[in-house]
Amino acid sequence: MAIAHTALETLANGETDPEVRKLARETLDGFNVLSEPEQFMNFMMGVQQSQPISEVDPTESRRFHERMAEHARQLKPGSAIGLRVLAPDMSVTEACPLWLRSAFLSLLLNHGVLGEWQRGAAQK
Repeated sequence: MAIAHTALETLANGETDPEVRKLARETLDGFNVLSEPEQFMNFMMGVQQSQPISEVDPTESRRFHERMAEHARQLKPGSAIGLRVLAPDMSVTEACPLWLRSAFLSLLLNHGVLGEWQRGAAQK
């Protein structure tokens, strides 16, 4: 994909035939529009490659978690909740860092790792 993108970029910027330049630019524009699942996969590939994860607003993080808890109560085991439901006013790219942080925190909480940080938890 990167090779095709580079080749099209070269054509769009250096080709003398205006029709070829136009076609290359239109094709490039289409490459830049990824579906929501593709955006999610790109985010996850970046995580696997140790790319930094965007910071999140603590208030948005709390809202995201509350929405997830609310919807999770209504689901059957094995069901999924879409990012559009959990973060309706955000793009997938904006919601992915919220989702990942929420998933990590939930995992840590469920395994008792963060018990001492929870409100009302007894101190050891």
